[in-house]
Order: sequence, then C-alpha cells, then structure tokens
Amino acid sequence: MPGSSDRSGALRSIGSVGSWSAAAFVLVAAASLWALYGRAHDLGRRSTILDEESARFAVAARELAEHGRLATLFVLPIELARHPQPPWPLATLDPGLVVVEAAIARLAPLTAPAESAVSLRDRARRVLIVPALSCLALALLLALGAAWLVARQRGAPSRWGSAAGVVAALAFLLDAEAQRYATSGVPDLPIALLVVAALAMVATGAAARRPLPFGLVLGIAAALRGDAVWLVPGFAIGAAWLAPRGARLRTIATVAAGAALPLAPWWAHRWLFSGSPGGGLAGLALWDGVEGRTWFGMMHLPEAPSLPHGAHALALLAEKVRGNLGSLALGLATGPRALWIGALAGESSQPAALAL
Repeated sequence: MPGSSDRSGALRSIGSVGSWSAAAFVLVAAASLWALYGRAHDLGRRSTILDEESARFAVAARELAEHGRLATLFVLPIELARHPQPPWPLATLDPGLVVVEAAIARLAPLTAPAESAVSLRDRARRVLIVPALSCLALALLLALGAAWLVARQRGAPSRWGSAAGVVAALAFLLDAEAQRYATSGVPDLPIALLVVAALAMVATGAAARRPLPFGLVLGIAAALRGDAVWLVPGFAIGAAWLAPRGARLRTIATVAAGAALPLAPWWAHRWLFSGSPGGGLAGLALWDGVEGRTWFGMMHLPEAPSLPHGAHALALLAEKVRGNLGSLALGLATGPRALWIGALAGESSQPAALAL
C-alpha cells in the first residue's frame, strides 16, 4: 500500500482544477453518448426498450410496487411444474434490480391510466433510469480511479492523471457492449459499477480500512446477480492482505458479514418459498453448454432437467472452465479491464497490487 504521503499527494492531484475539469468532461461525454446511442437506435419506436430479460424485471418490479410481494406474472415453462398458479415466486430473477425499480415506481408514480399507451410507454422508459445513471457513475469512477493510480506515482504531473482518467472513461463509453447495456433494463451495468468500486477500494486500501462498507458493496452486487456472490471470497482475501497481520481474519469475517447483510432477507425469502436459501432456477445457467445443454432448452422444459452429480459433475464443470479460459483471458486483456489490471500490476511492489 502506498504510504500516507503518496496517498495524500494523489488525493491533492485528483482535487486539482484540471482533474475536476476532466471529470466534468467525462460526465458531459457520457450523457451525450448515451443520448446519441438512444437516438441512433430510435429507442421506443423502431427498436424496443424491453426485451425478454428486462421485461421480466419490469413485471416483477411492478408487482412489488403495487402489491408489496416479491413475485411475478411472467414465468418460463419450467416454473409451472412447481407453481402452476400465479403469482409465481422469483425463481430466475435476483431481487436487487427488482427492488430498485419498484422504489422508483413508488417514488415517481405515473399519472396516466394504467393501460393507456402513454402509461405503457412511460413504464418502458422508466427501466432506463438505473442503467443510464450507472453508465454516468461508472464513467466518472473509471476516470477518477485511473487518475488516482497515475497520480500516486512519485513526480507524475497531475495532467497525466487527468488524461489517463479521460482515456479510461472513453474506452468504456465507446465500447459497443457498454452502450447496449446502458440502454437495457438489465443489472449488468450496475454490477460492473459495484465491482469497479470494489476494485478501487482495494487499490486505495479502503477495503482494509473499512471492511464492512466494502462487504456491503459486494453484497449489493450479489443481490443484483447471484453469480457475483462468488466474488466475495477473492475480494475478502484481497482486503485481508492489505490489513495488519493480526487483523486479517477479522477483516475477512467483517467483509463476509457486510456482504451477507443485503442478502440475508433474500435468502430467508427463498428458504420460505423453496425450502433452501439457494433455491431457484438461476443456477441452471451453470450447466449451459455442458453435454449439449442450453439455458433456453432447460428453461422451456415441463419439469426440472436431469443433471449430473458427484465426481462426474465436477469433471464436466472443470472441462467447461478450461474451455472458457481462452475467451476470459482475451476479455481481460482488452478494453478498460486491461488498463486497470496493467496499472495495478505495474505497482507489483505494493501490497495493493499483490492483493489482486
């Protein structure tokens, strides 16, 4: 971890006029590019705002906002085997985005009649609020984070940090996949924002100094997409590496407790309705591509699919992981990810980099 003098110098550099000018430029660029992308695709007219996934979140959010229950009226065929009558429990959705969209619906209710064309259009547009704000926040976080990483180098001019921040933000904003997620009512961009925030907390040492808020960030990410819960052990180990030697176990336990706080109500809800805190069908995605199975095919069966067990299952999953390593390595070596990893690896003599 850099010393306190390095950290103070980096913070002073980020607080300079040039850095704030760069941050303002990034926010304007993010808003402009988001609007241009929406206009180019003519969202809400020639191209629809809601697809199958975003519509499932929107319907569940409406059910929570209007009836106060985590349930949905939009299900896949496999769910009818266990619950033939509506409303159905959230078996394939995680609650994070549902809760946020329901809160927006309650805070800003629509005034038009529920089934009117105006109301339906406004309901569809409302799902863009979370991804649009996440896009702006993530661009700003990347800009400030990259500026901090450069500014912590001894003797680095502040303008280098500002330039690095602008490059990192534009690399994200101009990515076609990021633009698509920024105009889709799915939780991918909010999760990316939280993961980058967690990386920034590790890089700055805040993860070790504030392990409970660090765990909360990871827990909220897991509430948005259940698969993100597997990030918690790795990040907890990174935070513990930065902590003093005698406080490492306590740091891991605190991070785990913080991550569990936003997830505990959801686990209790699943236990009540499915008999297991890990209940639900989202875990079937793990078997997508294994022995010819597809997520679509499994979800459109009239009953739960037959899955491998024991050592055979572990061997199949290990083979899937091995087959995906190439594309994963390519993804980590391109775009903003490579910038973050390269910047941290360049500080290999610092514990913050070693933790990652």
